[in-house]
Amino acid sequence: VEVKEGGCGVPDERGEDDDDKAQILKVPRSDDVPMAAVAPVQAVITEVPAVIVMGQPQPQAPVPHAPQWKSDVLDCFADGRTCCVVFWLGCIPVAQLWERIKGPKGACLSITIIFALLTGLYVYTIALDMLVFQSRAACRASISADERLDCERHGAGKSIEARTEPYENFGQFLSICISVLALILLTKLRSHIRQRDRIAETQCNGCEDFCCALWCSSCLTCQLLRHEGLKGAEYKLCDAKGGDPATPPTVVQAV
Repeated sequence: VEVKEGGCGVPDERGEDDDDKAQILKVPRSDDVPMAAVAPVQAVITEVPAVIVMGQPQPQAPVPHAPQWKSDVLDCFADGRTCCVVFWLGCIPVAQLWERIKGPKGACLSITIIFALLTGLYVYTIALDMLVFQSRAACRASISADERLDCERHGAGKSIEARTEPYENFGQFLSICISVLALILLTKLRSHIRQRDRIAETQCNGCEDFCCALWCSSCLTCQLLRHEGLKGAEYKLCDAKGGDPATPPTVVQAV
């Protein structure tokens, strides 16, 4: 403690306080630092990896359902009206579907006439075959065993039997023609409807249309009529297109 001359001997505390203040004033403040010297602050963005918890269900986008037929091929008795028409007059519904789906106008009449001619010839051939068979049986029944043996020796019996063979062969040929024509028409109709409505095949490895037309032709015809909305009172037998349903056919979505 310094004691000034002429003083009272009291220590001078102001000297230490002034030194501390001077040192504080020498330290530069943040406000006095120029702006150019301050480094700009940059934001750092870090990517946080997504954590997937095993066993936890993840949200999935909805998958659209595949279109399907409105009814099954074996639902023939779902509509009794079309079932009876197909059973008794199967060629007419096929012709109506062809003009309705593929056209052109007048195709229903043309296809019906072709089927009618082939069917008429087939029935006529079968009738002739039956008449020849009955006459042959009556001839054999009216003669004795010795006369019958005589006829067989001279070839009379063989000539009678030979008369029926052409009718039988021609009848079989007509039957094959009718079946093949119906098979082609139904296969093309089902394939066209399936591609139009984007219905995928589920059986037979790409031959589903052909197999259904081959093994279930009548049931397939009923299914196509129902799919087009031609059922019940909506179906018209005398209409070239089978009628005009009040509501257009809609494709059922799979659940």
